[in-house]
Amino acid sequence: MKSQAGFTIAELLVVMVIIALIGTVSMPMIARRTGTATLETEFRNIMHSARAKALAERRPVDVIIDAARHTVSLDGKDLKLVWDNRETVAIKAVRAQPQSDTVLFRFFANGTSSGGDIAVGDNGTKKIITVNWLTGAIRLTESTR
Repeated sequence: MKSQAGFTIAELLVVMVIIALIGTVSMPMIARRTGTATLETEFRNIMHSARAKALAERRPVDVIIDAARHTVSLDGKDLKLVWDNRETVAIKAVRAQPQSDTVLFRFFANGTSSGGDIAVGDNGTKKIITVNWLTGAIRLTESTR
């Protein structure tokens, strides 16, 4: 009898089970990493939008972030920005309300700002969005804990 090349059904099933296990273990890590990158990007985009609006309209524009309620407003309008409890958001700004999780970033018509930092992180990485008070420039740095 001739020997035939190929895989048996048992071998194929073992390979499929291994692939399923790898996918099950790795998906939460990939999803968590993507969620943090998205949240950091959204914060940075909001800051860029506020600065551009202040320069274009030649007036101060405020970004108010309430870390306890997970809300952000740009120039008085609430924005849909959602983050869950796996992602930590630490905010340090010059115009912080005493005894509160609410902070204000103000961008002025001349391009300057009130300045501050937004740190977004999950279990392994932390991304810091820095708003320079003198230039209003928004910079991103990344660190591991």
